[in-house]
Amino acid sequence: MEHKSNKKKTVASSKSIKTPKERETSAKMVRPLRPVKPIQGPEMKPSRPSKRVIKEKMGRKKDVPPPTSLPAGFFKIYDTLRYPSAHPGTFIDSPTFPNWGNPTRLRYRAVRATTQPGFLVFGQYEKGFPVQDWVVVFSVVIDNNTFDDAYVGTLDVVQDSSRVIAKMILTRKDFPEAGKPVRFALPFRPTSEDSKLEFRLYYMGYTYMAIKFICVVDPTLLPAPSQPSPQAGWVLPEGSFLADEELAKLLPSPVSPFTGNYVYNLKARGYDLYNEINPPQKLVITGYSTYMWTDMSFYPWDGPYKGKTPAEFADIIRGYNACLTRVFCIDTWTSNLFPWSKVGDKFDLYSFDPVYMENLKNLVQSFGSRGIIVVLDLFDNVALWDTPSGMTWRRHPFNAANGGPITNPKDGRPEFYNPNPTVRALQENYVRYMVDTLREYKNIIFEVCNEYNMGGGAAWHNWVADVIKSVNREVLVSASLEVDKPGYFEVWSYKNTDIIYDHTGGWVSRDFKTIWKNYVTIKLKEPGKPVLLSTDGCEENYPAQHRDMVNAAKFAIDQNCGVEFKDLYEPVAQEVKAFAVPLAPAGTV
Repeated sequence: MEHKSNKKKTVASSKSIKTPKERETSAKMVRPLRPVKPIQGPEMKPSRPSKRVIKEKMGRKKDVPPPTSLPAGFFKIYDTLRYPSAHPGTFIDSPTFPNWGNPTRLRYRAVRATTQPGFLVFGQYEKGFPVQDWVVVFSVVIDNNTFDDAYVGTLDVVQDSSRVIAKMILTRKDFPEAGKPVRFALPFRPTSEDSKLEFRLYYMGYTYMAIKFICVVDPTLLPAPSQPSPQAGWVLPEGSFLADEELAKLLPSPVSPFTGNYVYNLKARGYDLYNEINPPQKLVITGYSTYMWTDMSFYPWDGPYKGKTPAEFADIIRGYNACLTRVFCIDTWTSNLFPWSKVGDKFDLYSFDPVYMENLKNLVQSFGSRGIIVVLDLFDNVALWDTPSGMTWRRHPFNAANGGPITNPKDGRPEFYNPNPTVRALQENYVRYMVDTLREYKNIIFEVCNEYNMGGGAAWHNWVADVIKSVNREVLVSASLEVDKPGYFEVWSYKNTDIIYDHTGGWVSRDFKTIWKNYVTIKLKEPGKPVLLSTDGCEENYPAQHRDMVNAAKFAIDQNCGVEFKDLYEPVAQEVKAFAVPLAPAGTV
């Protein structure tokens, strides 16, 4: 940790970082524009090459435009709770100090004093800023401004995920008061309206720090008594800028889950899935899934779709006539956001994170308004055992190392699938919360557990299905497991299982007709329920299997089965599009 010795704080923009010393200083700043990718290995469930941590929300081009009634001079207002943090110690706090009562109990993104640095907020990635001079205002609070004059944080503006165009280093004594939001203003100028901008706060350690709002304003209309020099950041005088409580009133109203012209009333009848509107639509299921959505907000995997929001990805797969996608609710591979709240670095499994649920609702809504059904996996079998990557059980909230009730450090499955009363109560509380909170969204199918390995036999799986149906009798429940696992028929034929989800990928073959005769018709169709077939588990060499995949998918659809591709592989999608049938908007069937 560096300390300042009679030096003025460093303030720079892209134009001012020119000297070798400044370039060296800039290079030493820890600026993980993307989280470090996990070690790849055969245990990685969604076998994709990489990951990314980020979030999108308000102000970005998405379903709901930003409010149009902002005060003069305000261009954007970002609520930091809607964006990700790369620091493992962040949590949601309603800070109260002797000189700041927080009477409205606003919730802040915060971190307690620690030696570990990391981003407290980042990831807006928004276009549409006209090429002109702007000022971004960060509302930041710390709990002590007199102990020393150490560096405590860095504010910056990043263009197109690679270029820092403005930067300001904060020291403890740059805060005129402790326990009260201080407004740091940083001027910047984008080079293109098509450039993606990101506004970040990097925490350097050794103090409690919290942030609620980031505002972008026109400096010619900025409500401040004096203007800064073009190259310098500054602290806005107290009372010259709207208080956080006033900014909170400018946020848009919650998104309605029923925007768009799609109406859902999903039903399973025999081998068929229907959207029981008037007239009913018999569904031809084709889907493209990501499984992971980093913080429920961004496509994580390397490739052309990396960084896409749910709305953007939904638009893309809608163009291929898809009507389904699949998402893991507990993502240990790419996400720092989980259903449960955190206290320090431990999960509180009796408390749920409102930011997570807000993001998940936005994801479901983004897909739903574009005619896409979302299969939500409540649990994931692969995440319950330890792997060389360290991205599964070691990061799972139920692991005792993370505050959970299961003590086995290597494999949580025995205790998870044969739960004691404490584990069972936590599982049931979570399932009830998810199903009840998402009750109003009609484009959801709940899946009990991805690739359930029958560790608890049929009993555990069927118990979870019972809990789902006890909360919402109308929602559909799918069961994902390997067809040859002992007890598979007891799960697939169970009264509260509506859909069979096969994840072995063995049906994708040049000999698919023979496989179909011996494998699908006999085993998968035996329970008499709709069947969804996933390419997950098939050979990963897509170019070599291109023709097999297309032919097998067409044959599966002809045999009244749904098909879900675990990746959006465009050559396959282009051909599948011809025999896929998108969900029709209401009133157009």
